[in-house]
Amino acid sequence: MARHAQTPQRGFTLVELVVTIAMLAILAALATPSFQRMIEAQRLRTGAFALISDLTLARSEAVKRGEPVELMPVDGNWAGGWLVRVAATSETISSQSQIGSGITLASAASSVRFNRNGQVDTVSSVRIALSDTHDGRRCISLDPSGRPKSTKSECPA
Repeated sequence: MARHAQTPQRGFTLVELVVTIAMLAILAALATPSFQRMIEAQRLRTGAFALISDLTLARSEAVKRGEPVELMPVDGNWAGGWLVRVAATSETISSQSQIGSGITLASAASSVRFNRNGQVDTVSSVRIALSDTHDGRRCISLDPSGRPKSTKSECPA
């Protein structure tokens, strides 16, 4: 009688597979809250960058065109987006829609206007506050020359 050599079986048992999947599910459940905070922090950074980008665009367009250019909220609400437009002709240069859910914007200024020299037309300082639901804060301010600056703090009163 000939005997056949048995080869060892390879692979995972069903029990090993179920235990591994259960452990992965537990780790994913633990990581989700911190991942949500990371996403919201990134939304806040993205919103601040978009606003600084359009403030810089408005300033450079005012200098390039030699006439005032303004950045103004859509329908009077900064959170709803904003427009960059030539003040005299209302020609829209750029527009930004709502920046993301969970992000709020607040500003005392109803618009930001740059004169033909790229300077802010208002006497008072311009600050725009961004915040998220996890107490993340950004403050975008304009110095008298019109340059925007972003800080990771609450805007001073």
